[in-house]
Amino acid sequence: MKRFVLILVGCLVMIFCVCIEASAEIMFSEEAEAVFLADKALEEKYGITLTMQTFFVRTESKQNDNSILIKYTGTENLSFVLGEYDAIIREGQVDISWSHDGESTENGFQSVAWGWEQIQNMIQHSGDSNLLTYYSYADAITANIQMGQETIEQPNVVSEMDDEDWEQLISEIKNKQNISIETMCERASYSIISVYNLNENQGRMLLIDNLEPHEDPDDSWMYCLINNKPCYCVCVMLIQKPVSDDPFCSLEWTEKDGTYRVYINVETGVIERMFYDSGLGGIG
Repeated sequence: MKRFVLILVGCLVMIFCVCIEASAEIMFSEEAEAVFLADKALEEKYGITLTMQTFFVRTESKQNDNSILIKYTGTENLSFVLGEYDAIIREGQVDISWSHDGESTENGFQSVAWGWEQIQNMIQHSGDSNLLTYYSYADAITANIQMGQETIEQPNVVSEMDDEDWEQLISEIKNKQNISIETMCERASYSIISVYNLNENQGRMLLIDNLEPHEDPDDSWMYCLINNKPCYCVCVMLIQKPVSDDPFCSLEWTEKDGTYRVYINVETGVIERMFYDSGLGGIG
C-alpha cells in the first residue's frame, strides 16, 4: 500500500511539472495581453461576451504614445447598428467607449443602435430564418440613415498581394521558422485551454485543423505577418456534440464551441494574437 502511494505521488509530481513547463513556454505579446484586458472591459461595461464577438471584427494597433487601441466593429451589414467599440489600453488601464454611447437601444430591432439585448436575441436565433430577418432590419436602418447623408463613409479596402509577392512573403517567413509545427500546435492548445478556461474534457476534444489530412496540401494560408512579425496560424476547433461520422460538424452548439485561432511568432514562439469565433453569427 505504501509503495502504491509513493508511485501515485510520483506520477502526480511528474504531471504537475509537465504542466508548469508547458505554462512557462507560453508567452504573449503586448498586443495580445492588451486584447485580454479589452475583452474583459467590453463585457463588464457593455455586456458583450466572447461568444457575442462573432458579430464583430476585432483589430489592434499600437499608437504613437505607446498605448494600444483595440477596435470591435460590427460585421458587414451590421456595422452601423452595432457600431464600434474602442478600447485604449495604457499602462494596464482600459478606457472603453461605444460609437452609440448615449443612444437608446430599448426599441428592439427598430432601434438605430443595437446593444447587448439585440445581440443576445440574435445569438438565440443563430442558424434560423429569424437571424436573416434581423440582418434585413439592419440593412433598412442603415439605408434610412445614409439617405440623409451627402457622403457615405466607405470601409478601408486592403490591397491584395499578387501571387509572386505572396509566395515570396511566405517563403521568407518559413525561412525564419525555428520552431516545429508540432510544438506550435501544442503551445496553441495550452494557450486556448488557459485563456478561455476550458475544462479537462473540453481540452481533450480540441481538434487541430493544421494536423488533419487535407486534399489540398498547400499550407500558405497558415503563414502571415501580425504586427510585422512572422507568424504561423494554428486553427483549432471545439465541437462537443459532433455528428457521428464527421467530428468537424456539430449537432448543436455547446458553450465554448467554435473556432480558435492562435498566431505564433515563428522565431520567438511568442503568441502575437488570439481569436475566438463561436460561429453563432452564421445563417443556416
